[in-house]
Amino acid sequence: PYKGKHLPDSVLETPDDKTVVFKFNQPRPDLPQALAMAGYSIVPEKQDTKEKYDKAPKALGPYKIAEYKPGKSMKLVKNDQWDPKTDAVRHQYVDGFNFTNTVSQASQTKRLVADQGEAKNAIQFTDSVDPAQMSDVISN
Repeated sequence: PYKGKHLPDSVLETPDDKTVVFKFNQPRPDLPQALAMAGYSIVPEKQDTKEKYDKAPKALGPYKIAEYKPGKSMKLVKNDQWDPKTDAVRHQYVDGFNFTNTVSQASQTKRLVADQGEAKNAIQFTDSVDPAQMSDVISN
């Protein structure tokens, strides 16, 4: 499905349904870490809507989007079409996830340090520790 598709400095090939081959013009030792970040995913060519993909992404893994408010929040629930027999790496451990994008860096750091209420199970997904609270975080 992606044979011969060109990225800025690479070629992406899919010799079979379970293999993706990246060919770069220079070494990319950070590729595994980069692809593990939020925002990277393999999408079947038929479902790749390019710039419109963010408006209606397809669920290929153990969770699917139940609700999405761009720039605000996203709710994931178990994907009933996902088959664990074909995806040995990922699992459905919890019923779902609630992501909130409207929490400031300072407030997020305070919530995680407090470790109470909803923050007891919260994670910091993309932001770093608030620089003004760094010494408190290190000492606590």
